[in-house]
Amino acid sequence: MNITKINSGKYSPAFTSCFRNDAAKQINNYDKIFSQQSIKNSTNILRNDIDWQALESYITFHFANKQNVNSYSLAGSDGSEAYAYVISMLENNPKPACSKFLPIVSCDIDPVMTKVAKSGKINLFNYEIYNALIEYNIDLHKYFKKLGAPFYINNDNINWTNDIYSYETSKELYNSVEFKQSDILTELYNINDNGNSVVMCRNVF
Repeated sequence: MNITKINSGKYSPAFTSCFRNDAAKQINNYDKIFSQQSIKNSTNILRNDIDWQALESYITFHFANKQNVNSYSLAGSDGSEAYAYVISMLENNPKPACSKFLPIVSCDIDPVMTKVAKSGKINLFNYEIYNALIEYNIDLHKYFKKLGAPFYINNDNINWTNDIYSYETSKELYNSVEFKQSDILTELYNINDNGNSVVMCRNVF
């Protein structure tokens, strides 16, 4: 696809409008096709489709000569991905060294999910706690304080079982993430990149 930019460096309004309309159609078609299937989008802390230690090692090595790094989690949902990024940095780097990667900006287009993320509370499954300990030797209780029963999020794709609880995020972890309601295109346009950006965008198909 040939993309034309205007003088500001941002994509033209015509292209943006066309892209959004096409995306909306594709999403609608996807919903129709898979509405009866057992398919859902979900995310969690230290999701195991990424080797977080390897990712952290690569990022710190790749940006070793940069004084600051722009970090983004687009379609950031409840903040799980951003929290995983921060925890990986804190666990494997001295605080002065990892500060250049923080805070990470976590944005989501859903106002409900953004409000939940900004609350500083999160629902965690027991397996997330166990997985962090077994796979990465990370005790998530350092970063999350157990509160009790999970809180309900409207339209959230959660399998409500006895294995999920609500947690309060530690001040250090919460302050390492900047939550905002925004869409992916807007955030990409506004990234001031000088070869010093990490952009994560996994919670979309």
